[in-house]
Amino acid sequence: MKNILYLFIILSFSNCNNRTEPILKPEKIVTPKNKTEAINLKTDTLTTKSEIFKINGINCYWEFTLIIDQGEKVGSSLLDLKESISKKTLLSHPDLGQYHVTTKINLDFKESFKDANFDGLQDFVVSSQENSGSGGTFYNVYLFNKALKTFALSKELSGGELDINNTNRTVSTSWKMGCCYNLSQVHHFNKSGKINFTAITTTEEINTATENLLKTTYKKVVNGKIIKTRVDIDTTKFEGH
Repeated sequence: MKNILYLFIILSFSNCNNRTEPILKPEKIVTPKNKTEAINLKTDTLTTKSEIFKINGINCYWEFTLIIDQGEKVGSSLLDLKESISKKTLLSHPDLGQYHVTTKINLDFKESFKDANFDGLQDFVVSSQENSGSGGTFYNVYLFNKALKTFALSKELSGGELDINNTNRTVSTSWKMGCCYNLSQVHHFNKSGKINFTAITTTEEINTATENLLKTTYKKVVNGKIIKTRVDIDTTKFEGH
């Protein structure tokens, strides 16, 4: 009887030692569909080139690139001026706006080449889609660098409603900031194509309890420094711009 009892106890310990722990399976990770679609998103580029022409003694051509996201019909544009043999980029303008894939691209920019700083060389003046708005049409001015033989954006000359006066050797810009504030700049050039001085005029409407007055501020700037300031206030009743 004792032998049977000992055998039962041994078998019980043996079963405990052979017990296996349950295996925990990791949860299945599901990738959201929108994340997968974002990874697979592709873009296409459509390129158009102009005929070769000469500017400032350089043979070059325009290259227009339209960048379109997959499944779209409208995309952003990039305009490059390239040297005909080396393919070197002489000018890059990424601000022509958006175009539809079926839009016929006109790469005739002859009228946009102007001598904007009176140095005898042709510069490039083009409207900016990004900066134009209710205040007017904004123009980017790319000046030609004779030493580098490339065009570079001039923030100083770029501005709204740009006007080049060859007789007075001036470049003027103006901008409307709402109904009550206007800004105009006139750059005066010397015979070497350098700016002698810039005249800046701002007009601001001042509202009083009984009337509207017009405050005009004149500034003369030489080499980036204001050397003269004058403020006039029209005390007569101002009817508005």
